[in-house]
Amino acid sequence: MLTKCRFNISGPTLLRNQMISYQNVKPGALIKTIVDIVPKIEGEQKLVATFTSKELMDITGSIKVQVVQCG
Repeated sequence: MLTKCRFNISGPTLLRNQMISYQNVKPGALIKTIVDIVPKIEGEQKLVATFTSKELMDITGSIKVQVVQCG
């Protein structure tokens, strides 16, 4: 079991840094979260998520997103 879990979500032009905490994650469990994103500029942007727990440190993933103006 993973304990004292948290996600750090960042993207300088997409959202303010957000830390989302979870108490414990059981083996085989899936955890999801929703974050609001309000882009500041158009173009290619990068969203980064880092997972940390007492047992695992700094598991990082990222994705590039294309921001376009609607309307």
